[in-house]
This record gives sequence, C-alpha cells and structure tokens, in this order.
Amino acid sequence: MAQHTLHPEWIAMHRRRRQLAASLLNALGDKKCVLVTSAEHGAGRTTLLNDLRSHFEHLAPGKVRIASLSVVADDPARHVLPEHLLLIDGPPVQDGTAILVISQAWLAQIDGSLLVVNARQTMRDELNAATHWLREAGIVPLGIVWNEKGLPSVGARLFQRTQRVNRWIPAWLNKWLSGVSL
Repeated sequence: MAQHTLHPEWIAMHRRRRQLAASLLNALGDKKCVLVTSAEHGAGRTTLLNDLRSHFEHLAPGKVRIASLSVVADDPARHVLPEHLLLIDGPPVQDGTAILVISQAWLAQIDGSLLVVNARQTMRDELNAATHWLREAGIVPLGIVWNEKGLPSVGARLFQRTQRVNRWIPAWLNKWLSGVSL
C-alpha cells in the first residue's frame, strides 16, 4: 500500500490558518456577533471564512457559526445565541447598496467587524473610507485581516494552461509538437 506524504508547504499553510483561527478567537473574546467584511470585492473574506471553518470547529467545537448576511437577514434573535460566536460574511463596504441592507435590529446585535484587506489590492484611501463607513454605521472595527493570498506566477499559469491543452491534443501530435523547436 502506498504511503502518502503531505507537502511541507501545505503543512505550513495549515498551521498558519490554525494560528489565525486561534488568534481570532482569542482577540474576539466575549463578542457574540461579528461582521466580516472587506473594503472591496475580491479581498478573500468568504474564502478566508471557509478556510477557517474547520479550524474553528477544532478549537471551539460547536461554538462558532459562520453565515452569510442573506441567510441571517430575517431575525437576529434566531441566530445570535449567547453560547455561540456568529461570524457574518457580509458584503464589501465599497458596495454601499448591499451593506445598507443591514437592518437596525442587526446593527444593534453586531459587536464589531473584522475587515479583510488584500495586501496587493487594497489602497490606503479605500481602507480609510471603509473604516470610516463602519464607524458611521455604528459598527466598531475590531481588527484587520491582512490577506496575502498568493497569485500564481505567470510561468505556473502558462504551465497549467499547456497541461490543460495537452489533454486534448492527440498523443502523436503532442509528440511531434514537443520535437519541434521554435
């Protein structure tokens, strides 16, 4: 039977995510309802929450719930429970119309917000505008998650595309093409 080994980079990423989940739980302390938002689209807030879901379950079994704003939009009393931490995956602050959907009942329940920013994309002005908007809405910014999500290099993307194309080229043509020098 073949033995599988885990890639060291995957193990390191897993440890970093577990540390981030533990740090977030520690920093949020007695908070019960936290809005997770971003300054703009594509900062990775939904991906971050999905990645951390299993780590939260490991660190605090049954105590952390993650839901999108559309799922919990009806009645906060049904979703905010004293023994749970509810992390709401909210819309980006830049998308003002979507975030204005938050009712006054929900605003009263939200203890604060985590702002996810993309290290390569979020500009200082956007970050300042987002924190200003959150304070104006009465949502206290509790912290910032600095997302340095890695984008694949151009070479890696080209390699992936050629591998995808190679599956569709007949073997004899692929062999002939690999022997042709450009």
